[in-house]
Amino acid sequence: MFLTKFVKTIFHLVFATSDKRVSIYINALHYSKKNEMPRLGMILSRRLQRHYGVFLPYEASFDSSLELKHPCGIIIGEGVIIGRNVKIFQNVTLGRNDIDIPEYPKIGENVVICAGAVVLGGIEVGHDSIIAANAVVTKNIPPNSVALGVPAKVRKRKKI
Repeated sequence: MFLTKFVKTIFHLVFATSDKRVSIYINALHYSKKNEMPRLGMILSRRLQRHYGVFLPYEASFDSSLELKHPCGIIIGEGVIIGRNVKIFQNVTLGRNDIDIPEYPKIGENVVICAGAVVLGGIEVGHDSIIAANAVVTKNIPPNSVALGVPAKVRKRKKI
């Protein structure tokens, strides 16, 4: 019983999509932060960067529920705070907008950040919001909103 479960786990790990493998790294990185293991965290962070093009530093604050869809070219600054159940798509940047001012965004819970979006500065993105593809966000986004365009304009999210 144990052997078949172990073989299945190895099979799924070897033949998993990059989304699944990156989620394993995220869980391990979250575990290393929770148990104060910075060396392991640094190793995992660098492997993520080298193998998948995902810059997720050990210093960033995130939950194990973070989902990176199509993980490629994702850059998350070291001071970023990410809430639960956040989905981030490819080529997203979350960072500071001034090299001299170390202010990073704070992302609320249940937020979706679509492909190519850029979120910069010490701003807050409210819970249950969506940042549209290629949007550039430099101002606070209220909860239950959609941010779209360059610079991002905010619209209330319609309830379905």
